[in-house]
Amino acid sequence: MGSISTGLSYDMNHQWATPHAQQALKSWSKLSDHVKAGTILIDSQSLDIASVVAIARNGVSLALKENRVVLDGIEASVQTLQAYLSNGYCLYGVNTGFGGSADTRTHDLYGLQRALMQLKQSAVLTKEDISDSPNSHEYLQSHSMPSAWTRATILIWCNANIRGHSAMTRNVVDTMIKLLEQD
Repeated sequence: MGSISTGLSYDMNHQWATPHAQQALKSWSKLSDHVKAGTILIDSQSLDIASVVAIARNGVSLALKENRVVLDGIEASVQTLQAYLSNGYCLYGVNTGFGGSADTRTHDLYGLQRALMQLKQSAVLTKEDISDSPNSHEYLQSHSMPSAWTRATILIWCNANIRGHSAMTRNVVDTMIKLLEQD
């Protein structure tokens, strides 16, 4: 590819394309490759827009890359959390409340986490929530996120949490991946 001082590039098909258009075309090509492959491995570092779109919109499956560094990072973050708790430290959202309740302490760590998950699931719609009536579909469209957005959010959340900063266990990561598998 040759380039000129205008910032435009000339490709092999004799078409002028801006750097943005070139990047979009690369992403489109990568998306096509992901769809053909059928599975994307996450490693906390290489997730890109094409991968998110492939999983969120095109039914590509997700798996955790069996990388020793990633797996050790997940385990180390869990061990770090356990060490802090065993020393009696207060950690926001682990043994304290959230937001305005952050100064509230609890010894019921699992109860607090269950309550947090219930809060996060407060607007989850299942297939049973959707009836065949036209009014139901209109109501749900105006009061719910599209499924692709939800899938993308779960993927990004999972990828961010495997960086080893969240003390998310491997079991939780695997469960999030299963949520995506089950749509």
